[in-house]
Amino acid sequence: MVIRALIKSLLLPPALNLLLLLAAWICWRSFPRLARLMVALSLLSLYAMSTPWVSVALMGTLERQHPVLSLEQTKAPDAIVILGGGRNPDAPEFGGDTVSPPTLLRLRYGAYLQRHSQAPVLVSGGRVYGELASEADLMAQALAQDFNVPTRWREDRSRNTHENAKYSAELLLAEERKHIWLVTQAWHMPRSVVAYEAYGVEVTPAPTAFSRHSSAKSIWLRFLPRAKNLAKSSQAIHEWLGIAYYRVMAAVAVDAL
Repeated sequence: MVIRALIKSLLLPPALNLLLLLAAWICWRSFPRLARLMVALSLLSLYAMSTPWVSVALMGTLERQHPVLSLEQTKAPDAIVILGGGRNPDAPEFGGDTVSPPTLLRLRYGAYLQRHSQAPVLVSGGRVYGELASEADLMAQALAQDFNVPTRWREDRSRNTHENAKYSAELLLAEERKHIWLVTQAWHMPRSVVAYEAYGVEVTPAPTAFSRHSSAKSIWLRFLPRAKNLAKSSQAIHEWLGIAYYRVMAAVAVDAL
């Protein structure tokens, strides 16, 4: 997992921009024009992805794919699946690990949907780096203590979205529960749907925490670079790379049958 995380980091900004600058420095004497082009590409792309104008547009390409769930027009699910979104390790105010802010947003919406539908809840998240408590355990604890919502299943083996889908499907299909409401951030939903549908689960997306409407109101502020916008741009690129990878893997699996 450490090697995979390192490779992903090098394919995304700002590490990718630094690699371009390094490559430009290496070939500056032999290929000065190419080196200048790489420097310009690195700096301009880093600036662009740090602006609300670009980061909101990139997030929008993901978030527009699945609209807000219409409770009145959607059939009841066999289960509600809430995906883990990380942990807050060694939180001093809680005396140990607890759920991260992104996970808490997913749990809040999942609890809202559970109270509306009364469907059983599956939480999904393992021990990415061998922690004592799985994300699923932390999520179930937060659901019970903070939202008074019970958890039916804890999928605690997964380390990424692909494994979320694989191990969740095993639990659900064993009880013939095929239709789920899937809860995760709106930008994470497209990749999650691809992963779950590959394992024969009927998915109704239930996205939350939309970010595309958070663009600066002033037209000039839309071109002001900020670190949080670079993080959003990097996240969007990461998701598109993940979607492409999952679709390729699904096609290879079908061809092998």
